[in-house]
Amino acid sequence: MKRIKKRYTANQLNISLVLWLIGFSTLLCGAGITFGILKNEQVKVVREIKQLESEINSCRMTEEFYRSKKISLTSHWAIKAKLTDGNSVLQPIENEQLQIIDTHQTPRAVASN
Repeated sequence: MKRIKKRYTANQLNISLVLWLIGFSTLLCGAGITFGILKNEQVKVVREIKQLESEINSCRMTEEFYRSKKISLTSHWAIKAKLTDGNSVLQPIENEQLQIIDTHQTPRAVASN
């Protein structure tokens, strides 16, 4: 009779081992889910960073466009060409007509109440 009982107990699983395996598998599944969630958040942040970088580059290009347009519109030769195209009569300015004002020696106007 001892022999049969010994075989029967040898094939049984220990209850603490089963509980340990269940706990370990639960912990492992939780870690996998957490990893997936964090990886998804990381991908979202990378996409936002790339979108912001493209918007910044677009703004820089727009700024450069308007800067070059401003320079071309305010240049001496462009203004002169527009005035002559608009049939404006341009007269040269003589050196005697120029008045040089020294801003360092001129007293500044101060507003008072």
